[in-house]
Amino acid sequence: MIASRNAKSTTFWTHHCHAVPLGEKAQSRGEQNGKAKMRKNHICSRCNKIMYPGKEGADVNHKRIHCSDGARQTPQEFLQVVNGLQVKLVDQPPPYPQPNGVFTSGTHFHPLRFLQEVSSLYDRAIVRKDIPQMQDLAFAELLEKRTLQLPISDTNPQCCH
Repeated sequence: MIASRNAKSTTFWTHHCHAVPLGEKAQSRGEQNGKAKMRKNHICSRCNKIMYPGKEGADVNHKRIHCSDGARQTPQEFLQVVNGLQVKLVDQPPPYPQPNGVFTSGTHFHPLRFLQEVSSLYDRAIVRKDIPQMQDLAFAELLEKRTLQLPISDTNPQCCH
Protein backbone atom coordinates (compact mmCIF):
# COMPACT_ATOMS: atom_id res chain seq x y z
CA MET A 1 0.00 0.00 0.00
CA ILE A 2 1.00 3.56 -0.62
CA ALA A 3 1.06 5.97 2.31
CA SER A 4 0.11 9.55 1.68
CA ARG A 5 2.88 12.10 1.75
CA ASN A 6 1.66 13.88 4.89
CA ALA A 7 0.55 10.84 6.86
CA LYS A 8 2.31 7.60 7.64
CA SER A 9 -0.96 5.65 7.64
CA THR A 10 -2.39 3.76 4.68
CA THR A 11 -5.95 3.86 6.01
CA PHE A 12 -7.19 6.34 3.41
CA TRP A 13 -5.87 4.30 0.48
CA THR A 14 -6.96 0.97 1.94
CA HIS A 15 -10.52 2.21 2.32
CA HIS A 16 -10.71 3.61 -1.22
CA CYS A 17 -8.90 0.78 -2.99
CA HIS A 18 -11.21 -1.85 -1.51
CA ALA A 19 -14.37 0.09 -2.39
CA VAL A 20 -14.50 -1.56 -5.85
CA PRO A 21 -13.62 -5.23 -6.44
CA LEU A 22 -10.91 -5.41 -9.10
CA GLY A 23 -10.40 -8.39 -11.38
CA GLU A 24 -13.82 -9.84 -10.60
CA LYS A 25 -16.99 -9.79 -12.64
CA ALA A 26 -19.38 -9.17 -9.81
CA GLN A 27 -22.59 -7.33 -9.27
CA SER A 28 -24.17 -6.18 -6.03
CA ARG A 29 -27.32 -8.04 -5.08
CA GLY A 30 -28.50 -6.24 -1.99
CA GLU A 31 -27.06 -6.15 1.48
CA GLN A 32 -26.92 -8.96 3.99
CA ASN A 33 -25.61 -8.33 7.53
CA GLY A 34 -24.20 -4.95 6.50
CA LYS A 35 -22.11 -6.43 3.66
CA ALA A 36 -22.99 -6.35 -0.01
CA LYS A 37 -23.76 -9.81 -1.34
CA MET A 38 -21.88 -10.20 -4.64
CA ARG A 39 -22.74 -12.46 -7.58
CA LYS A 40 -21.15 -13.19 -10.92
CA ASN A 41 -22.62 -11.49 -13.95
CA HIS A 42 -24.39 -13.80 -16.35
CA ILE A 43 -22.92 -13.58 -19.85
CA CYS A 44 -24.82 -14.72 -22.97
CA SER A 45 -22.88 -17.57 -24.59
CA ARG A 46 -23.93 -16.42 -28.07
CA CYS A 47 -23.49 -12.62 -28.13
CA ASN A 48 -21.19 -12.27 -25.05
CA LYS A 49 -23.24 -9.46 -23.52
CA ILE A 50 -24.02 -9.11 -19.82
CA MET A 51 -27.47 -10.61 -19.42
CA TYR A 52 -28.91 -8.48 -16.60
CA PRO A 53 -27.07 -5.17 -16.09
CA GLY A 54 -30.26 -3.38 -15.01
CA LYS A 55 -32.88 -4.01 -12.37
CA GLU A 56 -35.47 -6.73 -12.86
CA GLY A 57 -37.61 -6.00 -15.93
CA ALA A 58 -35.35 -3.20 -17.24
CA ASP A 59 -35.18 -2.62 -21.00
CA VAL A 60 -31.37 -2.89 -21.00
CA ASN A 61 -31.53 -6.50 -19.82
CA HIS A 62 -30.92 -9.33 -22.27
CA LYS A 63 -34.02 -11.37 -23.13
CA ARG A 64 -34.14 -14.90 -21.67
CA ILE A 65 -34.85 -16.70 -24.95
CA HIS A 66 -33.20 -14.60 -27.65
CA CYS A 67 -30.42 -12.12 -28.36
CA SER A 68 -30.81 -8.58 -29.71
CA ASP A 69 -30.80 -9.85 -33.33
CA GLY A 70 -33.91 -11.96 -32.64
CA ALA A 71 -32.26 -15.41 -32.93
CA ARG A 72 -32.51 -17.83 -30.02
CA GLN A 73 -29.43 -18.11 -27.83
CA THR A 74 -29.40 -21.82 -26.95
CA PRO A 75 -29.48 -25.04 -29.02
CA GLN A 76 -32.90 -26.59 -29.55
CA GLU A 77 -33.46 -30.35 -29.41
CA PHE A 78 -36.20 -32.02 -31.45
CA LEU A 79 -37.23 -35.47 -32.70
CA GLN A 80 -37.34 -36.23 -36.43
CA VAL A 81 -38.20 -39.43 -38.30
CA VAL A 82 -35.29 -40.52 -40.53
CA ASN A 83 -35.68 -43.78 -42.52
CA GLY A 84 -38.53 -44.85 -40.22
CA LEU A 85 -36.57 -44.25 -37.01
CA GLN A 86 -37.03 -41.39 -34.57
CA VAL A 87 -33.77 -39.52 -34.22
CA LYS A 88 -32.98 -36.83 -31.63
CA LEU A 89 -31.40 -33.85 -33.41
CA VAL A 90 -29.94 -30.62 -32.08
CA ASP A 91 -30.46 -27.37 -33.98
CA GLN A 92 -27.65 -24.94 -33.11
CA PRO A 93 -28.44 -21.21 -33.04
CA PRO A 94 -27.00 -19.13 -35.89
CA PRO A 95 -23.81 -17.13 -35.32
CA TYR A 96 -24.15 -13.64 -33.87
CA PRO A 97 -25.16 -11.08 -35.23
CA GLN A 98 -27.81 -11.85 -37.83
CA PRO A 99 -29.52 -9.20 -40.01
CA ASN A 100 -32.53 -7.43 -38.52
CA GLY A 101 -35.88 -9.04 -39.24
CA VAL A 102 -34.70 -12.53 -40.24
CA PHE A 103 -35.45 -13.89 -36.75
CA THR A 104 -37.80 -12.53 -34.09
CA SER A 105 -38.38 -13.48 -30.46
CA GLY A 106 -36.19 -16.57 -30.79
CA THR A 107 -39.16 -18.49 -32.18
CA HIS A 108 -39.92 -17.06 -35.62
CA PHE A 109 -38.00 -17.26 -38.89
CA HIS A 110 -39.07 -14.92 -41.72
CA PRO A 111 -38.27 -16.47 -45.14
CA LEU A 112 -39.12 -13.39 -47.23
CA ARG A 113 -36.76 -11.20 -45.17
CA PHE A 114 -34.17 -14.01 -45.39
CA LEU A 115 -34.34 -14.05 -49.22
CA GLN A 116 -34.10 -10.25 -49.32
CA GLU A 117 -30.96 -10.46 -47.18
CA VAL A 118 -29.46 -13.15 -49.45
CA SER A 119 -30.00 -10.83 -52.42
CA SER A 120 -28.59 -7.86 -50.52
CA LEU A 121 -25.52 -9.84 -49.40
CA TYR A 122 -24.90 -10.99 -52.99
CA ASP A 123 -25.16 -7.39 -54.20
CA ARG A 124 -22.75 -6.08 -51.53
CA ALA A 125 -20.20 -8.91 -51.63
CA ILE A 126 -20.16 -10.03 -55.28
CA VAL A 127 -21.45 -7.13 -57.38
CA ARG A 128 -20.07 -4.09 -55.50
CA LYS A 129 -17.19 -5.97 -53.79
CA ASP A 130 -17.74 -4.07 -50.52
CA ILE A 131 -15.73 -4.95 -47.43
CA PRO A 132 -17.87 -7.44 -45.47
CA GLN A 133 -19.19 -6.39 -42.09
CA MET A 134 -19.44 -8.66 -39.06
CA GLN A 135 -23.16 -9.17 -39.76
CA ASP A 136 -22.39 -10.21 -43.37
CA LEU A 137 -19.87 -12.80 -42.22
CA ALA A 138 -22.29 -14.27 -39.66
CA PHE A 139 -25.08 -14.44 -42.26
CA ALA A 140 -22.75 -16.07 -44.82
CA GLU A 141 -21.76 -18.65 -42.20
CA LEU A 142 -25.45 -19.36 -41.57
CA LEU A 143 -25.97 -19.83 -45.33
CA GLU A 144 -22.98 -22.16 -45.60
CA LYS A 145 -24.08 -24.36 -42.69
CA ARG A 146 -27.74 -24.57 -43.78
CA THR A 147 -27.27 -25.02 -47.55
CA LEU A 148 -27.95 -28.52 -48.81
CA GLN A 149 -26.31 -29.63 -52.08
CA LEU A 150 -28.05 -32.48 -53.90
CA PRO A 151 -26.20 -34.71 -56.38
CA ILE A 152 -27.38 -34.76 -59.99
CA SER A 153 -29.65 -37.74 -60.75
CA ASP A 154 -32.54 -38.73 -63.05
CA THR A 155 -35.03 -37.28 -60.55
CA ASN A 156 -32.90 -34.18 -60.02
CA PRO A 157 -31.46 -33.29 -63.47
CA GLN A 158 -28.92 -30.58 -64.02
CA CYS A 159 -30.52 -27.43 -65.46
CA CYS A 160 -28.09 -26.78 -68.25
CA HIS A 161 -26.01 -29.38 -70.10
